[in-house]
This record gives sequence, structure tokens and C-alpha cells, in this order.
Amino acid sequence: MSNFKSLLEDILLEQNKSFADLEKAGIIYERAFYQYKDYTPYLTTILSIANYLEVSLDYLAGRTNDNVFHVYKIPPTGISDRIFAELRAKGKNKSQFEHDTKVSRSNFSYWKRGTLPKFQTLITIANYFNCSIDIFLEQE
Repeated sequence: MSNFKSLLEDILLEQNKSFADLEKAGIIYERAFYQYKDYTPYLTTILSIANYLEVSLDYLAGRTNDNVFHVYKIPPTGISDRIFAELRAKGKNKSQFEHDTKVSRSNFSYWKRGTLPKFQTLITIANYFNCSIDIFLEQE
């Protein structure tokens, strides 16, 4: 994924919106926006941005040019169950997953307890399963 700030700027430009619109909506603050070149915000912030701009996470991540948007539930729940279900459906185990993605096995216990994965981790997982990021998230 290219840096999140550039992807977000492109979508804002597409929609004739600005960072100030996101700030007025109370989603992100100015100082945070400029840091997105070096890091990606928390998943709940990304979901708020996606809902406000009415874009899918795959579109926001630059994974697709097709924007198939559904309102995301915030905070998301059941992500770990959906990841486990996808592992079972694809006949993969945690060891294979860890080896192939370099996503640590310890993440499974964090996710099971409700910790949210990083956005980049969700992208890695979706790429691994060749699916949309949306299958791991609840939509309203």
C-alpha cells in the first residue's frame, strides 16, 4: 500500500473535499493528517473516514478502482471469528498463515480478546485470501 496520506488526498480531491472537511466532521485533526505519510491511523478512524467519504476500505487502500460502499459498524466486532472462518474455508492453519503472511500467531489471541488489527494487517490478510477487506468487518 502506498502511503495512506496520498491515497486519502486522492479520494478527497476526487470528491471535491478537503482535509478541513474531515476535521470539521470531527474525524481527524490537522496534526494527525500530516503524520499519515509515515503511519496509518487506527482502524476505527479509518472506518470513520470510509463512512464519511462513502468509500470501501479496498478503495481507500488502493486495492481496487471499484468503490462498493456499505456503511461500516464502529467499533467493529467479530473480526477474529471472520479470520478464523476464512482460514477454515481455505483449508489453512495458523502456522501456514503465519509463515505465508509474517503475521505473528500471537495476534490471534489479541484479536480474540477484541483488539483490532492494524489496517495494513487487514490488507495483508485480504491479499493472502484474495478477498475484500470487507468480509472481515461488520456493515450496517
